[in-house]
Amino acid sequence: MVQIAFADQKVMVPTPNAPENEMIDVMPNAILDWSAVSGIGEISYHVQLATDVDFTELIIDEDNITISAYYNDYLLFGQEYFWRVKSSDDLNTSDWSVVFSFTTFSEITP
Repeated sequence: MVQIAFADQKVMVPTPNAPENEMIDVMPNAILDWSAVSGIGEISYHVQLATDVDFTELIIDEDNITISAYYNDYLLFGQEYFWRVKSSDDLNTSDWSVVFSFTTFSEITP
């Protein structure tokens, strides 16, 4: 069977899963998780995490991620973060996902 790919065929936009939108008291080593998508050939993801909703203060800006999760240890306590993700296949790149936000624990008490 032969598959024909068209340049205007869109790759799906991933859906953020976790941390849930507007979640509070998230651990600073939170795993960013999103829905996997399919497309033409190999799929990769680009994730951004920022301290502002406009993504001008980027903490994470990673692309070529080959799984639908991002493991980090960069986050500070008591900080609100905003994150989004997009996907790419061999031909196209999706739009950015909806923006999710979460806030890390303000401190750990013994």
